[in-house]
Amino acid sequence: MRDIAVGEELTYDYATSDASDYDEFECACGSDNCRGRVSGNDWKLLDLQSRYQNMFSPYVQRKIQAAQLARALTKRDVEDLMNNYDDNPQQALTYALRIATGMPNASWRSLVTQVSPDLEHRELLYGADQSSLDKLAQHLNERRSI
Repeated sequence: MRDIAVGEELTYDYATSDASDYDEFECACGSDNCRGRVSGNDWKLLDLQSRYQNMFSPYVQRKIQAAQLARALTKRDVEDLMNNYDDNPQQALTYALRIATGMPNASWRSLVTQVSPDLEHRELLYGADQSSLDKLAQHLNERRSI
């Protein structure tokens, strides 16, 4: 972003490379731009996205792009989901989740990871448990988002 002088003290903003909820701490860097607390969601802050344009790690940059593309399902999207659900529930849900997450090329496993923080629930969805699939379809039908 700028030249660094020999011997200059450096600080590092974790928001440029980390999006992990478990990695939160109080910061004491002393920078004029210090947020005071570092969290796994700092990459979502619009002022940081503006300040660090194209300086994020590829992983975080993909998360930013997905957040920008994500949108609520339209009535037509929900109709498509429900019309195709009986023939192939996983495929119909994949299509809807790609829209809702802003991840147009994501795999079923990646989408399920985005939808459910609960490992047991994810395993049921990975295994195409009909009750879990039905609940996810109902959720998308009623709320039109994740």
